[in-house]
Amino acid sequence: TSRWSIADLSVTSEGGCKVVFQLQDSEATRGIWPFAFKLTYEVVLDEDSLATSLTITNSGEREMAPQCLLHTYLNVADSKQVMIFGLEESEYADKLTGKTEQEDMPAIQFRGETDRIYSGASRKACPLAVRPEGVRVDAHGALLEKDGTVDAEIAA
Repeated sequence: TSRWSIADLSVTSEGGCKVVFQLQDSEATRGIWPFAFKLTYEVVLDEDSLATSLTITNSGEREMAPQCLLHTYLNVADSKQVMIFGLEESEYADKLTGKTEQEDMPAIQFRGETDRIYSGASRKACPLAVRPEGVRVDAHGALLEKDGTVDAEIAA
């Protein structure tokens, strides 16, 4: 566990709350992962939306291939009312059936138990938009790959 610092705490021009957290490598982190880095995690909360973004900066000389997955858990009354946008034309691995398929729907709706890993969503298709009962939540990237694609895991 590492302690993040608050780099910015402000009100957006639209009246929302914004906080920017930062974490830099330390002797303790380099003992686990031997790279110099800086993480910047931005959270913006507006009246009807939540937006998050994570930026990874390589502050060292060595090339690194970081991976991170932002898990957003939403408490909704009925998951069958949730729609997820932004993953059309992505390939996904269905962990329940073991099949790999191409997503052809512009909006994903949960019809039952779901556990999928989506790969290759273009950055232009993101942010992912999740709409539970009319509330919009934007998740700015789940796992941004070196080639500019985004991987996302969704489950219900």
